[in-house]
Amino acid sequence: MEKDPSPLDTLRQLKEWLDAGTITPQEFETLKKKLLFSESAGVTASSAAPPAAPAPPTTPAPRWYP
Repeated sequence: MEKDPSPLDTLRQLKEWLDAGTITPQEFETLKKKLLFSESAGVTASSAAPPAAPAPPTTPAPRWYP
């Protein structure tokens, strides 16, 4: 049985995602604030777990011009 991640573990995961380019700096700040404010409001760590990793951005297919 796996225990719920601590807020510090969650913050570390968010930082890893930021460093890997999985989330933007703005997303990192938003998620960090959500984590910090939810913890100060007495919410359990399990409800502050990070969301599933977002899908990587897609780039449009190159256009071939004759």
